Amino acid sequence: KMKKSTYKWILITGLFLLAGCEDYYVPEIEPQPDALVVEGILTDRNEHARIKLSRSAGFNDRSFFSSVQKATVSIESEQGESWPTGEISKGLYETLSPVSTRTGESYFLKIRLSDGTEYRSESEIMLPPSPIDSIYLTNSLFKDVYLNYWGEPEVKNFTGITFSVKPRRSPGTDPG
Repeated sequence: KMKKSTYKWILITGLFLLAGCEDYYVPEIEPQPDALVVEGILTDRNEHARIKLSRSAGFNDRSFFSSVQKATVSIESEQGESWPTGEISKGLYETLSPVSTRTGESYFLKIRLSDGTEYRSESEIMLPPSPIDSIYLTNSLFKDVYLNYWGEPEVKNFTGITFSVKPRRSPGTDPG
């Protein structure tokens, strides 16, 4: 009887110790301070396009959105068309007129910051719309790691749905 009781207490003590040994893994990420972040989308719709400019922040920094203001931003085509933008709020730029794109033509983004630094994106071809074969929905769990008030990492779970769209293949295309 003494042995069973001793093993029982060792097991209970071990479980308490294991339960108290939870530790979060926070990756060491090499910082890319002050990198220009460009967000936007260009579609085949004849509508105004918006481009958001901001600066990156370190993973472990207690940071907030850092907008890039007073930049000159335009969407341009390889055919010489240009759609300049105006800053409609801090770091958010909108084309002054609707952008009318054409399938098969190439478009790029030009940015000139207030300090004179210039950027030009790679050209991308406006592809024709492709028919959809099927859409899949999957229940998903997303995890977000953030630092609490005391600087300790905390994990927050989010549930949601992931959408997957499978385009229809044209006849005679390679399946790979």
